[in-house]
Amino acid sequence: FVTKGSVDDKYRLCIFCAGLWWALWSIWSFCRLQTHEEVSRKPHANEWIIFAGWASFFNKLSEIRRYPQTFKFLVAWFVYSDTYSTIAGVGILVLQDRLCMGGFQIALLLLEVLSCAALGNYLTFRAQ
Repeated sequence: FVTKGSVDDKYRLCIFCAGLWWALWSIWSFCRLQTHEEVSRKPHANEWIIFAGWASFFNKLSEIRRYPQTFKFLVAWFVYSDTYSTIAGVGILVLQDRLCMGGFQIALLLLEVLSCAALGNYLTFRAQ
């Protein structure tokens, strides 16, 4: 039924599958995760609420000097995550431009990659 539909139908199917995936995991999360006490943070008198997140970030950044290994890990994580997102973004463009793949084919490839990654993680965990 997928090959005879229009391109819009294929995109709708991909979006539906992604929504279903997140809905199922959300149900699990809502049922299994425990509630925690709310931590209220009130801004200081001279602090604007829109900058509270940045103030907290720079505060933590100054505190992290006491933990050099954690700082090295955060720098490595930043490089890794930036590289990974760049490869993913450019990979989609290469698939569309050079390999002439459509949206549905890219979505199927994404599901295949995620499934193989999950299986590889599981098998690696079992092998250890």
